Amino acid sequence: MEQQQRGPFVPTAVAAKMFGISPYTLKKYGRADGGFLREGKHWERGMSRTASKGWYVAECRQTLAEQGFIFFDRTEDDAALAEN
Repeated sequence: MEQQQRGPFVPTAVAAKMFGISPYTLKKYGRADGGFLREGKHWERGMSRTASKGWYVAECRQTLAEQGFIFFDRTEDDAALAEN
């Protein structure tokens, strides 16, 4: 489905580890009031009110890079995290 086309869709804790930031910081970047990661493009709500958000890794990584974040080549590590 669409998730397959957009790449890995991972929970907050896994995405934060992939990006080298805390889960709190990642959620802050996804807030409607001042964050730059947008719902529907970078993340989706969980199935319930208390469920973790799901993050689209490729879209987030691109936007974080545009904001000045520097990523080192961690493709193999990221793939292993996304599979777990």
